[in-house]
Amino acid sequence: MNKEGSVLHITSNLKISSRIDDKYLQDEHSLDEHFEVNGKIFTESNFLCINCGPQVSILRNRNGSKYSFWSADQTTRDTVTKITCIIEVNIGTGVPLLAAGTDEGLLCFYYTGVSRILRAVQFGQKIVSLALLDNGDHSAVGNWVTLPEELAMMNGVLAVGLDGGAVYLVDMCHHWLKLSIQKGGPVTIEIPSQLLLINLRTDTANDIQAKKEYADCHPGETLAIFLNESNLDQFRKVMASHLGSPVYRRSLDNSVDEFHLVVTALAYFKEIACLAVGFNTGCFQLWHMSLFRLIYMSPLMQDTQLMPVAGFSWQEPTDDPHSVCFIWAAHQSPSHLAARPFAAMYMTSFTTKRHIDGYGCFYENYKGCQRKYELGLGDDMDSVIDGRIISCQSISKLIQRRLPHCSIQASNEDESIVSVCAIAWEVWTPERTNVISKLTLFDINQWYRAQMPYSLESGDSNSYVANLLLPSSNEEHPEPLLDVCISAESLSQFSAYQPLDEHYFPLSLSLACTCLYEHRKVECAWKGVQMELLTALDQAGPSALIDPSRYCSRFLAVGLKPSFYDAADSANLSVVTERQMLLTVMVEQGWMSFVRDCVRAWADGCLAVANCTLPTLLKWGWSAVTFYKQMADNICIQLFDLRTTPSMKEFIYVVSLLHKLSEIFDFILKNYRNFILEDNVELQSISLQLYIEYLDSVVWSTKHHLLPEVNEPSSSLPDIFQYPQLTLQNNVIERREKMRQLSRKLLEVNPQLCLADLLVVDSLLKTTAGGRRIISQWEAEGSAVGGLYPPPSLQSILRIFLVRGVATHFKHMLIYYFLLDVVDLQQDHPSAAKMLQNFVTKFRLTKSQVLITKAFWLIDHGKLKEAVDHFTNNTVCQNDMTETNHKTVMHSLFVQGEPKLALIYSRAFNPLLSELEDAKFHILILLECGHILQAFDFQRKYRQWQTELLDLFFTGKLNLLSKYYYFIP
Repeated sequence: MNKEGSVLHITSNLKISSRIDDKYLQDEHSLDEHFEVNGKIFTESNFLCINCGPQVSILRNRNGSKYSFWSADQTTRDTVTKITCIIEVNIGTGVPLLAAGTDEGLLCFYYTGVSRILRAVQFGQKIVSLALLDNGDHSAVGNWVTLPEELAMMNGVLAVGLDGGAVYLVDMCHHWLKLSIQKGGPVTIEIPSQLLLINLRTDTANDIQAKKEYADCHPGETLAIFLNESNLDQFRKVMASHLGSPVYRRSLDNSVDEFHLVVTALAYFKEIACLAVGFNTGCFQLWHMSLFRLIYMSPLMQDTQLMPVAGFSWQEPTDDPHSVCFIWAAHQSPSHLAARPFAAMYMTSFTTKRHIDGYGCFYENYKGCQRKYELGLGDDMDSVIDGRIISCQSISKLIQRRLPHCSIQASNEDESIVSVCAIAWEVWTPERTNVISKLTLFDINQWYRAQMPYSLESGDSNSYVANLLLPSSNEEHPEPLLDVCISAESLSQFSAYQPLDEHYFPLSLSLACTCLYEHRKVECAWKGVQMELLTALDQAGPSALIDPSRYCSRFLAVGLKPSFYDAADSANLSVVTERQMLLTVMVEQGWMSFVRDCVRAWADGCLAVANCTLPTLLKWGWSAVTFYKQMADNICIQLFDLRTTPSMKEFIYVVSLLHKLSEIFDFILKNYRNFILEDNVELQSISLQLYIEYLDSVVWSTKHHLLPEVNEPSSSLPDIFQYPQLTLQNNVIERREKMRQLSRKLLEVNPQLCLADLLVVDSLLKTTAGGRRIISQWEAEGSAVGGLYPPPSLQSILRIFLVRGVATHFKHMLIYYFLLDVVDLQQDHPSAAKMLQNFVTKFRLTKSQVLITKAFWLIDHGKLKEAVDHFTNNTVCQNDMTETNHKTVMHSLFVQGEPKLALIYSRAFNPLLSELEDAKFHILILLECGHILQAFDFQRKYRQWQTELLDLFFTGKLNLLSKYYYFIP
């Protein structure tokens, strides 16, 4: 799976200026000395650091601009101070505090915020390595929690490695540094602080406390512990005896000099409270800080005995029931030898593992350590002879898999912890004619699944190791790669509905990283091998499907298959099947632009020879619709059944795929209708759209606890909304009968009136276009009221989306009316109001439609004044009401004894009076409200009906007088 195309893509290439003096970058200058350029990416403060010789330049990571500059060159003319190592110390100010060691044995604390050295500590030998144990901020839970009292009393602890192999634990004097920052000046520079050593063997607790108090009052003294004092001499002797000869280094004049042991790498792992100390002999030591005891020393490797340790990293497996973790030691060749770099992984075992709030996991009671894996770097490359380690980084992250363009909420099953060790390295051919830089990713969890092999040669390493090619240096002006840092936030895994083993391989991870060079900062990205292949197919365009076998084999190799694809069918695929498989994968992964490009390229039939035509694409699309529809139907049956528990994740996913296929059909019909020979494509598109609307309503109903359907309270499903169909049906029958009685009484007095259905919901179903189809459907589904409202089941109200010829907004309003009834019967349900609001939002009902539907419901429930207030709201749109709606509303108000409300409604909407019955009804409203003169004037305007209206006027006037004067002579 590790293809040559596994190359990090450059997303940003920013030129930077470090302001390093040119004289330190030349091979021959006045000082006759050359210094190499070093660099660091500070992730906590988001700054860059470049140093060469005595000079340090701090740059902003965002734009590469200069932030701070410092030169440690304060020595004589004949010598130059060299800064040998730099680390970042976070003291909570938001800008970096640097701890820097020099070849003169000076430990300097440089605060970039004011560009000053705040404190300096003198050591007797050259400082070569630094590591932070604790930053001194004891206001919150930090590393100090697991440190012994001798270190916890210090105001921050720094490990300092010297050229002779000595390791010191130094008090950072956090309080002095903060004081200096507040005052805006240094504490002491001209006279560096001297070490006030704690002797762990002889000093009592009182002695240590006394030294602590003395150091706190005297800035010229710094508390320190000589960590490996007791065994340093013995360690040197052991190294010499095992090597059989002294350890050498090449001097500046190319002569070979004997030198002492050198600490080449330091790293503190708070999870095990251990300090890892790497040496130039190739071995490393583990010092347990809680005990100040050496607990492990790695054996010398005879074949690579002179490969100094260049860096450390730490990993923790996710599912190992034992209390084990892993330490990586990365090795590179010394300056006088040529050898490829490599990394070794050691399993460290403990008795117990516990979690500390605010701190994380902590391993206790060390049991043992053993080498478990060796990773050769560059062994598979020809002609390379030498190399180096650039950086080591470990990332552990909880990743949630989210399907592209799909609203499925991530569950615990979609979460996985990725624990990756990232080692940046480079190798080169003789005379450095070709330099290759790579980033190696090692996934510890995948290594477990691969049965924990010992090396790359032990089996297929693609499942747990990935090599990514880093951007090459500028060929015209080559410059070294100084540092590589992966953004932990960018790390993610490839997402598919049914994850395969290949999707968990490290090459499937997507990431972004920063590469720091001397004069530029390069932002790179790797999308993951699956996304890279999808991108490649998209860029290749529709022509790639003429011969799909090339891409199909690569897709299958990395697990890019249709979600419900049978792996047994992957052998001997036909060209048509391969083409359809690629199209399906592109749709499932959301690459709809590729399918649209295929439509454009195939529409005119120019690729008909290769069978790449619009009819074949439509045939594939409809076969996919048929397949997904069958799946959705099967799940729907389970969703309506209280006895089953279907997979909502699968259902939502299938619905999302049908949405995408519907987009394809719509795109073809909108832009390429003239190229379609088949007559049924438009019908297919309409049917698919109706079916999707139905599925969307089922998804929504399930999410908001309307499904499965429950007719009575259920203790096992307390959050489910009940649909007491029989209760609602009896209530509606009662209201319908009441309105009939009122209308009969009114007709006895005014027989000339022509009254239709007075329940608004009945009128809506009977008079709205397509409404009678809903009635017929409900009647066929077992309605006890002749297909009228209410629906016989919850499924029936949702299935109205499948009825053709009915406006979608009417379906939404009818369902909203139904939900108002459901909520009214369960007013104490805690999610009632939220459910109604979510329906409005999901199905995009306008405020006008919501107010009108509520008003219809209020009229049918006898809340007439509130209903008219809703109707007369300023946000109600006249176009959302029909003339039949107006007539039904006014008749209902009038019949229920509210002619004044009917008149208010009439004046608000001014309904069209196109028929004689409408005009008669308006006169009756005016007369019933006592507006006799207005009624008389009104009948005069309609001369075509003057006789009928005048007769009604006098008849109505007499009826009105009889109400108030019961005696008429």
